[in-house]
Amino acid sequence: MYDDGQGNYEFTAPESSTMRTWQTVVAGEMEKATEAEVTATASLSADGKRYTVPCQVRYAMNASDLNLKLFAVVLENGLVGYQSNGYSAVSHPNLGEWGKGGRYGSPTVSPYAFDHVVRGWEGATFTGTAELLPTEVIAGENYLSELQFDVPATVSHPENTELVVMLFDGNTDRLINACKASLDTPEGIDGVEASAPVRIVPLSGGVQVNTAEAATVQLFAADGRLLRTATTAGGILTLCCPGYKGVAVVKVTTAQGVEVQKAQL
Repeated sequence: MYDDGQGNYEFTAPESSTMRTWQTVVAGEMEKATEAEVTATASLSADGKRYTVPCQVRYAMNASDLNLKLFAVVLENGLVGYQSNGYSAVSHPNLGEWGKGGRYGSPTVSPYAFDHVVRGWEGATFTGTAELLPTEVIAGENYLSELQFDVPATVSHPENTELVVMLFDGNTDRLINACKASLDTPEGIDGVEASAPVRIVPLSGGVQVNTAEAATVQLFAADGRLLRTATTAGGILTLCCPGYKGVAVVKVTTAQGVEVQKAQL
């Protein structure tokens, strides 16, 4: 702090000081090298009730006396709900469509699709399951293991899930590395049937339609009743129908023709 001679005081931070924020801490952690990598794939059983997750671990250096643990988190996408917006009455360029007058500029935005929602986990503890990998490893060698577990009861649409696999040091409970495994959904599971330029994803209580051009979207019940209809100029459109359960038919009409697909709501 110094006086400019006119009774005004100003604080000047030392040149050597660095402000620590959440962003800078995360950036610093991301720059640190890790001693091992973990990769994984995931598949769903034909009945949609069980995951199989092959995992592979590779160390950069020889290591011994290890206590490695594997932990998996199940994420679900496309869950329909509502979002509160405390800035709906505020006009500011940084708020974009969430500000006053924007597409989402209302106190409550509904329906709103949530992605990457944690629905369950697999592990003997919150740092994973031990004895799935060897206690001694050789640099550059691949070590394989596999997780198998039931789809959590909280999951609404298993075909809309993905998994994050984490490798922990069981001696210190330190996270070594992690990766995301997209789900390989087998044929035979009722749900999304994607084909360009229209992609339809079943949600909990509705459907999400992604089109590359202007379209009219109609949602029909299995008995032929029209449940919802909407138009879009292109992009992502969500049709919410929380009171309906069962097989529905989605009809998407564009300048290129008509696309009809089945969805399990």
